[in-house]
Amino acid sequence: MSAEALPSENGLTTGRALARRTRILSFGGKRHIFALEEPFWASLERMAARQSVKLSQLISMVLADHAGENQTSLLRAAVVRWLLDECDRNYAILLSSIRGILSAIPAPAVAMTDKQQVIAQNPPFARLLGERPQSEGDTNPELTLRLNVPPARLIQLLTVDPHRAIGVPFTLRSSMRKISGIMNTSVIDPTGEKPLFMCVVRSVEGAN
Repeated sequence: MSAEALPSENGLTTGRALARRTRILSFGGKRHIFALEEPFWASLERMAARQSVKLSQLISMVLADHAGENQTSLLRAAVVRWLLDECDRNYAILLSSIRGILSAIPAPAVAMTDKQQVIAQNPPFARLLGERPQSEGDTNPELTLRLNVPPARLIQLLTVDPHRAIGVPFTLRSSMRKISGIMNTSVIDPTGEKPLFMCVVRSVEGAN
């Protein structure tokens, strides 16, 4: 099995990265010609490396049992499915790491999205609410946490120095209590698509 690239003007520079690149791959005793945009070739190569197979072997497996169908569309669909799976896997790894960090913090602490949705909490935080600590950092679906500074403004401030934390007033409501106070808040991946806030309760000013 082998692969060779035909001459192409395609490059990775802005405005040209989506130009198609034609490649000849040999598998099944035949030579096959495919034309795909460079991001798809790059993703297919990563898929092959992850599975420890050659690119031609990977494509042969993707196209198996799909005779007569549009092969280029099948390859693009395989890349999209793989990238979605990778996003889910990476998010699960990130969430597991966040839960590990939270469990090591003695003060009440949570992780939340930029939409102010709590995705993980530690046992001290549950106890602050008078609730039974839940397993694996799970959160009470009735829990509402609101920072009194717009998330976009917080991200802007924390992007300047991502290693700092800012004291932010908060209001916390559950089925049992309402609490207000100050949280030390930092941001994870402020320039990414899914920035997350790590919040540690610094002081409680009111509870009822």
